[in-house]
Amino acid sequence: MDSFERLIGPKPSKQFLTKSRARLDALWKSRTAQQIARYKEQRAISNANFGVLRSLAGEDPKLAAATKRARALAAAYGKKKPPLPDRTPKIPTSVRLGSLSATFAPPYWGTWQTSNHGGDATSYATANANGSFQTYGDTPLNNGSGWGSAAAAVGGYFQPPAANGILDIFANPSMGYDFQTWYVLDSANAGGFIGLYVGEYTLRGQFQSALIDQQINISSLGGSSGLPLAASTFVDSDHFYEIWVWGGINVEADGWHTFWGSAAQAYLNVFVPAIAIYYFNF
Repeated sequence: MDSFERLIGPKPSKQFLTKSRARLDALWKSRTAQQIARYKEQRAISNANFGVLRSLAGEDPKLAAATKRARALAAAYGKKKPPLPDRTPKIPTSVRLGSLSATFAPPYWGTWQTSNHGGDATSYATANANGSFQTYGDTPLNNGSGWGSAAAAVGGYFQPPAANGILDIFANPSMGYDFQTWYVLDSANAGGFIGLYVGEYTLRGQFQSALIDQQINISSLGGSSGLPLAASTFVDSDHFYEIWVWGGINVEADGWHTFWGSAAQAYLNVFVPAIAIYYFNF
């Protein structure tokens, strides 16, 4: 055990990391199901409105041309390379005494990724201990409706050395991201987030609670940028804590028809140069 590990606590086992990833998988699956249920409710209402408009418009050649153009734009966008985040200078791992501060730098202790989809859509996520992760979603592949979601994370762990304290967490990930929808007499959805997640566990590895579950909506921004992340929570030496920078995307659309239709695509590429923690005991 090196000096860094002695100060932040013993490294959790590989079995713990496997269970932690499975719990995050279940969390993401549950949230995706809730999001898709909301999309279905929204689509039931919008389809009633658009159904009337489609009946009134009939087989208008202008609509056929507009739909063909929107479909071509969606297909062309899907062939573009996703935007990549800027790489900041390498930051070394470090620990300072007093009120404890530590900087986690790549390679990170843990990675996590998950994805799921339904209908005529696709999605994927990848994460690497070197500090990068990527999520992607695309709908439709052909003509049918579909949805997709994906999320990924990198992170570290901490066990407080004193009975009670406050843990501050900071990160400044760089991102390349884009969220696009195309539609004619129809609707589509594309969104994404980034944030911090902190899970609290007993020293035996039993999950207690999500102390921090931060999801900052970035779907309205589009482009490439950095986004400072910060959070604070109470901690104690009877528990240890997993600390993640995580992000994800979701897409949903109706597919293409001759006179109407929709598609959605989303990218989120992230590089996390460091995660800094500051611990103040009472």
